[in-house]
Amino acid sequence: MIDSAFPILEVPDMEAALAFYRDAFGGVLTYSFPPDGGEPVYVSLAVGSSSLGLGLAEAPLPPGNVLLWFYVSRRPGHPSSRNRSTSRGESAPRS
Repeated sequence: MIDSAFPILEVPDMEAALAFYRDAFGGVLTYSFPPDGGEPVYVSLAVGSSSLGLGLAEAPLPPGNVLLWFYVSRRPGHPSSRNRSTSRGESAPRS
């Protein structure tokens, strides 16, 4: 199940993009990497009740390049949440 999702825009100029989204949409900086105060390569902004990520692009990107990040939770009984070991400590066959 998807618990939440947010877009991450790859930008060539972090300073300009951060200023734009902060000023145009009232974005509030909630996270910056690296956290030590150096030039950020990734930031997260709270925009209303949503989040927007900005990542510094390492190379020119095609127009409209966007990443979509999903947070998911495992459902009980779903194959991805089952323990793959047997009671004797042997590995169960992988399907």
